[in-house]
Amino acid sequence: MLAVCEYPQMQTVRAYAQTAECSLAVLRAVDITVDSLGVECRMLDALAEAGSVLVDTLLAIESKVSPASPALDESGKIADALEVVADAMRRRITLCIEKRKSIDRDLAPGETQRNLLHSVHEEHLCALSTTESVISSLAGLLIGYELARENRSTLNNSFDSALELRKHIVT
Repeated sequence: MLAVCEYPQMQTVRAYAQTAECSLAVLRAVDITVDSLGVECRMLDALAEAGSVLVDTLLAIESKVSPASPALDESGKIADALEVVADAMRRRITLCIEKRKSIDRDLAPGETQRNLLHSVHEEHLCALSTTESVISSLAGLLIGYELARENRSTLNNSFDSALELRKHIVT
């Protein structure tokens, strides 16, 4: 049998290697987080930009909508789907705020890495908020467009009571 003697320097080298390995893992995790949030920010910015074009278009034609205008979302499915996406964005915003708060509780990253994580989370929150706002606006404008298309000429009828008017509206 061979007896292995371990010198104090070897313990120091091993401890240093473990620390360096841990530091590299932290740096890798920070790098992956920054890259992932950066990619998502670019996608959100593109989505918000495209949505803004649609919002601007609907705003431009808002005063010209009539019953003869073509339907955009007569069934309301698009507006409903947009609201589902906006709700998901709001949940994502809440999650991002929680993650941003936890950055300072994690002592593994150094100050520079924590500052970088704060910065990228702020950019991400801004992109999420902007996109959520555009999506919510688009949903509201689609609903408004379809309401403006409805033929309301039957409401010019006279009703003898509020109950008759309510029955007319409900049916």
